[in-house]
Amino acid sequence: VVSANYLSFGYQAFFSGIDALRFDFSPNGSAAANWQTSALIEPGKLPQAWNSADLWRALPANPAACTSLPADWKEASGLLGKVADVGADGASAIGDQLTGPAAVCWYAKSTLVAPVFVARVKTQDATSIAALQTALGKTFGDVIGAYEAKAAKSGDADSGYRRLPVTKRDQGVGVTVWQRPVSALSGTALSSKASFASQLSAERYFPVTLALAHGYLIFSPDSRLVDDTLAVLDKRYPALADTLAPQRLPRTILTLTPSSAAALIEREAGAALPADQEAVFRNASRTHLVPKLHALAHYPPVSLTLPQNLPGSTGWVPVEWWFDRAKAGADPAAAAGVADSPADQPGTEGD
Repeated sequence: VVSANYLSFGYQAFFSGIDALRFDFSPNGSAAANWQTSALIEPGKLPQAWNSADLWRALPANPAACTSLPADWKEASGLLGKVADVGADGASAIGDQLTGPAAVCWYAKSTLVAPVFVARVKTQDATSIAALQTALGKTFGDVIGAYEAKAAKSGDADSGYRRLPVTKRDQGVGVTVWQRPVSALSGTALSSKASFASQLSAERYFPVTLALAHGYLIFSPDSRLVDDTLAVLDKRYPALADTLAPQRLPRTILTLTPSSAAALIEREAGAALPADQEAVFRNASRTHLVPKLHALAHYPPVSLTLPQNLPGSTGWVPVEWWFDRAKAGADPAAAAGVADSPADQPGTEGD
């Protein structure tokens, strides 16, 4: 049993309602012993009963990993008010407009330090949307960015703290995107390919991006993931929901694509172990880690779900593991995650 205090590292405002996780290994009657997973849930702290269906409909398909976060937006607003110049009122102007759980996803095309975050925005009129855009733009400009020694002086840059400017653009009706380049050795884009390369302080940079679109708030240090999410919302890119069984969408809290996860981890491990600096560890990684990752890549996608009905008070609930083996075949119906074969049923963790 693991308390959420040890899992959250102080960030439990972003997944309130989960007090602990439990893992049991025991025999099931005459069958072989297997693992069972449970979560200690506090239903009163779960936003909208932790229904994640809208999130999976907005996120791009084939993630390395995706998880739904039952965020406490009021508490998160308190944290934002402490780190942003907008203060408590400005932070509340953002947090009060967010609803339901959030989601965070990693993709093989990007890096471990640049996932994409998605949250739902409450239904609003034009005036409310305009006020939210103003608050988001100011907050993004305040908290995103680092000192850029080569950045051109402009505006308040004369004070000595230079940053590249924030660009704002409208991408059609109801879509607003903010972006600021931030120099970083671990950035996801090459500085040499940027039109503003002379102002960057490193060989790479993060195109940090925030978008407000069609009732969703989207953020990532990697603009490509925001663009993909916008493409999903515009019906130009397949959604994660297209690969999950429809009846499981509301209760799915985590999904993994082993092939994508293996590719991401292998590339990240290689980047963290340069041949000229970490020859011994790099060789050990190639010998022991890489073969296991290649084996992992052949596993079917897996998703975790909660029961359809949660308890009325704090209590343990089972977490079911679903291995969607049928997706590896050519059956279109199975690929959509709607197969009803034994291979698509829970309780096969040991396979």
